[in-house]
Amino acid sequence: MTESLPEIANVLIGSIDKFQQAGNKRRIEIAEYFLSISKCLDELAEQLQRESDRPSAKTCGKLKGHAQKLPQITIGLIEKNEASELSDRLKKSIEAIERIGRTGEGNQRICEEEIREIEEASGTFESLADTVKVSKNPLPITEVIKILVKVVKIPSLGKFSIIFIALASLVSVTILIFDPTAQEICAARKDNKQNINTLLDLENFSRRKSKGDVSTIKEFVPAQCFIDVEDVPTGTFFFGNSTTWIPIIGNIHDRVTRYWLNFQLRRASPLAKSSPGSTTGIRMLLGTLAPQIHIGQSSRPVTQEERNVAKKKGYELQEVSIATDSLVVVVNSKIVEKLENKNSKLSSLTIDNITKIYTGAITDWKHLKGPTQRIIPCSRSLDSGGTVNLFIEKVLEGTFTIDPYTNKVSKEDETVKKFLDVTRKCQVSDLTEGLKKVEENEGAILYGPASEVIPICLRGKVFPLAIAADKDKLPITPYDPKTPPGDCSLQKRTELNKKAFQEGLYPERMTRELYVIYKDYEDNTSNDLKKIEQAGKKYAELLLTDEGQELIEDAGFIRIKDTRKLEEKSMQITLIVVISSVSIMWIGVTLFIVKQSKPRV
Repeated sequence: MTESLPEIANVLIGSIDKFQQAGNKRRIEIAEYFLSISKCLDELAEQLQRESDRPSAKTCGKLKGHAQKLPQITIGLIEKNEASELSDRLKKSIEAIERIGRTGEGNQRICEEEIREIEEASGTFESLADTVKVSKNPLPITEVIKILVKVVKIPSLGKFSIIFIALASLVSVTILIFDPTAQEICAARKDNKQNINTLLDLENFSRRKSKGDVSTIKEFVPAQCFIDVEDVPTGTFFFGNSTTWIPIIGNIHDRVTRYWLNFQLRRASPLAKSSPGSTTGIRMLLGTLAPQIHIGQSSRPVTQEERNVAKKKGYELQEVSIATDSLVVVVNSKIVEKLENKNSKLSSLTIDNITKIYTGAITDWKHLKGPTQRIIPCSRSLDSGGTVNLFIEKVLEGTFTIDPYTNKVSKEDETVKKFLDVTRKCQVSDLTEGLKKVEENEGAILYGPASEVIPICLRGKVFPLAIAADKDKLPITPYDPKTPPGDCSLQKRTELNKKAFQEGLYPERMTRELYVIYKDYEDNTSNDLKKIEQAGKKYAELLLTDEGQELIEDAGFIRIKDTRKLEEKSMQITLIVVISSVSIMWIGVTLFIVKQSKPRV
């Protein structure tokens, strides 16, 4: 019944080159059409998964409408008869699903395998949309040459010089402009497997593993696409995570399982009394908190106490850095309007200001040239996870210990004791509650992950401050100055200041890395345990491919420095310099010859 849906998508893949050679406007129209089908199929699969009844008539109606439009959308690109046949097949498939549904008609019903086929078709149509956006129109070099030769009325050497320079310029521009994203390349490779070798010869980089005293994996050199990662294990693997990881999970996991259908990732929730977070996730990985998981997702590195527990249990904990995130500090917008220490119309604080606020040395905004208003520092609890851990250890430069078995805090120094004292009146369970507290209290201040805070529509009530490393340094905004907070329209949604983060302009003490954490067993352990280890390793490798790094960047994080991208850009720059140098030399030679060939009077 549903088997024709993936087949229809695969037939359309056969015409991908023709779609890409269409004009810009036409390609955008085709891409939007395929994307609309993908979204409708996703809705259809979701409705059938609920096992409530038949799918929504509205969704089926949309899909039948799309089926009817197929010949019109593809006119001139694929044969008319073939387009009509595909249109009929798509329409009949949707009608059959609409008629039978999950509850069944007679002995018929939609099974899990057929729902998976709908999801597969959705993924293929989405990939088609992404791939169609990449133009394959050849540059009209021949036409340019003809025009130049016809228009320029100078000797043949001059004509040849003009043509040479024009060609060199076109090559340089092409090198700069034609830079398809990893997602576009990988989507094409996945959905057009018969052309993998001819599409692009991608080198599969080997990974490097280096162990220090704490047995930490320092770096992987990534492959290009998810499909380049070898030996991905089959099975269902459970993970527990820092809340900072939520955007990454939503952006990547579905796409990973489209490539590796048998590599199933499931989130395991901690017990009711425990909040999700880095510490909770690592405890679940260690088995000191139920339920047990196989992969940890953390916004802080593993502590020595946690490594000691792992060692007693017969394995080591490995951590792989996969992205960079930063902390932001937000206050009530009314305070921003009244603060006098402004830079380019933006209020700012220094790291020292923040430290003094969260240790009780500064208690009123008037001490920062603001209004007379008592400061209310807000925070999550010490045992909540990596964000609090980073803030205390890097920003406040305090220290404390958490028992991996009991989750009890111990050995806190004076800085941490002061922090606990000043935040006692504004303890929050999560970021949402914290932002609400800041909205409601004019004097409140809160810190949180940039990846979570900046994309939120703050409605002009909460404002993220620019931060300076010290009073002599320029304050840096965590958001892109071109998209300041307060405008909630989709076209002007606030974005991260990626340039500042990537170039290291944002204070280093406000930045951190995100880690995949997994168990590393001895070679002589059972196959089942080595399979769990392999799942963690391969999950990290998938996230470190170019495709994974782009998706992580789309989720609002900063990618880990990519050696391959740097090498490619360096090669592009070198080619442009060589072409420019040859062009300049040729102009010089031409002028010399022309001068020497002039008749002497």
